[in-house]
Amino acid sequence: MTQLLNADNQGIPLNILSTDGFDAWLSQQNELVKNWLKQTQFKGAGLSLIPDHTGTLKQVVFVVETPEHFFSCGELAKQLPSGQYSLKADVAYHEAIAFSWAIG
Repeated sequence: MTQLLNADNQGIPLNILSTDGFDAWLSQQNELVKNWLKQTQFKGAGLSLIPDHTGTLKQVVFVVETPEHFFSCGELAKQLPSGQYSLKADVAYHEAIAFSWAIG
């Protein structure tokens, strides 16, 4: 595993959301992101790797029913391409996400 997760602004944004928070997040995204998710038939659950207009990974969204559960994000680190990721999630979820990431 060659992924690094940090809680500052360095790295590819990794948005971890609850299913209840997905629609609000989506409404704040630009048309490129909205179109990508529509064209890839993302239904607001699971993982989506979102590119920019050149095809480079721009951000990641991972939607799970209960992100505060300590095992909700366990497989996430294994599913992501190598890189540095900047955690974008409700601070209430940080501890559980860090735990899941570490035990992967």
